[in-house]
Amino acid sequence: MATSVGSTNLTTTNTWKLLEAINPDPSQSSTMAVYSNGTLVASGVTQSGTTTVTSPLFINGQGGTSTNSYPSYLAEMLVYNTAVSLSNRQLIEGYLAWKWGIQSSLPNTHPYYSAALTPSTASGGNLTIDTMGNIQVTPSNAFCITAPTEWRANIITVAGTSLIIPTPTSIITTTNSAALYSITNPGFNSLTLPTYTSSSPGVFWTIANSTVATLTISIVYTSGSGLGSTLTLAPGSSTNIYWNGSAFTSVSGGGGGGAITGTTTSGTVLLATGTSTGLQGSANLTFSNGSNLGIQTTTPATALDVNGGVTIRNGYRPSYSNVSSGTSLTVPSAAYGTHFNITTSSITGITLPTVVGSTDSNAYWVFRNNTAGYLSITFTYTTAGTTYPTNPVTIPPANSLTMMVTFPSSVLGYVLF
Repeated sequence: MATSVGSTNLTTTNTWKLLEAINPDPSQSSTMAVYSNGTLVASGVTQSGTTTVTSPLFINGQGGTSTNSYPSYLAEMLVYNTAVSLSNRQLIEGYLAWKWGIQSSLPNTHPYYSAALTPSTASGGNLTIDTMGNIQVTPSNAFCITAPTEWRANIITVAGTSLIIPTPTSIITTTNSAALYSITNPGFNSLTLPTYTSSSPGVFWTIANSTVATLTISIVYTSGSGLGSTLTLAPGSSTNIYWNGSAFTSVSGGGGGGAITGTTTSGTVLLATGTSTGLQGSANLTFSNGSNLGIQTTTPATALDVNGGVTIRNGYRPSYSNVSSGTSLTVPSAAYGTHFNITTSSITGITLPTVVGSTDSNAYWVFRNNTAGYLSITFTYTTAGTTYPTNPVTIPPANSLTMMVTFPSSVLGYVLF
């Protein structure tokens, strides 16, 4: 009696085929068989008796092992807790053939050659999965589906100017979820997203800009929302688009000068360490929706919020500007912390830049008199404060003063140190 059965030349280059290997329990059937597109191509008599499976079986591996494995995509796994009859097998053949658009390759006598299955739902009992991932198929037997020997993304090249990800149907039940769409046309400008329901959270696609141009992509929604009307991808960057059960969200990875961004209006971007039980451990860096950066905190209250000590390896080095001529000094905007070294005695006026109390509070500038005489300075405030030093201000030789912006109780003012 045969212990294995096989057939050669079952595949054709660039052609989808429906291949089946039937290896029944001897108590159910005595025939092992191989089918191609619903047609029997090889058969043999099974080995008598029942062998208990005590080690992993490898799909697409010779003899149930990892030897001579065949690289392929495992798109779907159907599990039955009973022997598959002829009508059951034909149901599966019809379902898969119509799903992948190869129904015309079925025998013309096949019950689903010219008509697809009519989907329906029925109560089939309970499916029990324990905490170890074991699936119970009978009261006393269970099995576990583990990872493939190698993960490979489903990469699809998009050479046109638009991409439509189709909505699932009873025939097309998936929409290339987890696919990576590689955009190769610099004129690509339109992405249409499918319709998904609240029962399908976690579906995602990766859109990668494989061109040397920045892509501005219009987002078209079949239903739902979440990403806005456009998406921008720098050269070499990509974005993962997720359906979270109620809306689309995305996170983009920088590449070729691209930015790492979150597209929801109320979310944050985290750079976190992993843990033994999950991907998100301690939040090392948090970019809030308000553009604040937090280090070791997930709720940064200011532009930079550090929860812990700060070490500056080579010492603090303030900005420096030398003032050697002229009768007045206009302080540039955003020059906070600058030390102005005044070496000319002709300076009589200093104009401070525009400030906003809520964001510029505690900003300061330092002015040092490095002349041989006293300087009498009149300060001009582009943004008037409620409180400010009385003009003129005298700076003795070889001395410095610090002008600081204050905002106590939401009242703008200036103080000297």
